[in-house]
This record gives sequence, structure tokens and C-alpha cells, in this order.
Amino acid sequence: MTAKVWSRSSWYRCYQRPFNACFLTILLGYLDWRLVLIALLPLPVALVVQITMMRGFRHRQEKYMQIVANMHQAQMEFCAVLV
Repeated sequence: MTAKVWSRSSWYRCYQRPFNACFLTILLGYLDWRLVLIALLPLPVALVVQITMMRGFRHRQEKYMQIVANMHQAQMEFCAVLV
């Protein structure tokens, strides 16, 4: 078994991109504090949207699981007829 070789591009994807985002936000803050507010505005908006979309998720998941269980039961009944 060979060890995984990290290429420069994979390292960049994992570690460098978040650092660049933080660095650019700090740089924007140094230039003008209003730019930081504009750059960080999507974070609370995304949080509110995600919370809104996840409302009622437990009920939808239970409904989905019940449908899957019903399908599984129907498949088992069909397979029992074939045997």
C-alpha cells in the first residue's frame, strides 16, 4: 500500500483557501471597515436562510423514513411471491 502524496493543489484546497479568505477580510478591514461589513453580510443571511429551511426537518425525515420502510416491505412481499 502506498502513502498518499499531497500535491500542491490539494494542500492549497485544504489549507490555503480559508487562510486567503481571512487574510482578505482583514485587509479589507484595514482599508475600510464598511468593506468588512459588506464581506461578512452573507454569513448571518445564510444562517437565517438555513435555519428557515431546516424548520420541520424532523417531520419530513420521519415521513421519508416511513415511505422507505413501506417500499422495503413491498419489495420483500414481492420477493416472497417469487420464491
